[in-house]
Amino acid sequence: MPPSSTPPTADALTVPLALQEDLLRSATQARRGHAHRWGIGCLLLLGVLLAQFGYYQQPTWLADVSLGSPQASETSLVLVGITIYTHPSAPQALIVMGSLENRGSKTVPLPSLTLSFSNQRGQELARRTFAKHDYLAQNQSVKTHIGATEIIDITFELIDPGPDAIGYQMRITGH
Repeated sequence: MPPSSTPPTADALTVPLALQEDLLRSATQARRGHAHRWGIGCLLLLGVLLAQFGYYQQPTWLADVSLGSPQASETSLVLVGITIYTHPSAPQALIVMGSLENRGSKTVPLPSLTLSFSNQRGQELARRTFAKHDYLAQNQSVKTHIGATEIIDITFELIDPGPDAIGYQMRITGH
C-alpha cells in the first residue's frame, strides 16, 4: 500500500483494551502527582508567609502585657500631670512635678526618667536622665519598686536650659 497523505481516522486506530487501561491509569497517577506537588508547594509558601509575619510581629508580641515578660510590665508605667515651672527662690532653675502611676497588675522596679528640652524647630537642646533617688521625695528614697495600681509623686529641680527651650518631653527609660 502506498503511503497515504490523509491521517488515519479513529476507526482505523484500535488500541487494545489493556493498553487503554494502562494509559488511563498512568494519566490519572500523573495528575495526582501534580496535585500533591502543588499542595506541598502551597504549604511551603504558607509556612514562609507565617514565618515572615511572626518575625515582623515579634516586637509587638514581646511588648504585650499578657505574655508576662519583665519588659511588658514596664509598659504599665505612666507619667501623669507633669508640670514644669520656674523655681520660686533659685534664679535660672526649674522645678518638675508630677506622678508616676503603675496601671498594671504587677509590682515593677522604679525606672529612670529622661527629660529633654527642645527649641522651636524641634532640635534637642538639653537632656538629662534621672535615677529613682533623684525624683523620689526624701522619705521615699529607699523605695525600689512601685506596686500594682500605685501612684508615686515625683519632684526634682534642674538648671533652666534657657529661653530657646520651648518644648519638653519626659519619658520612662528603664531601671
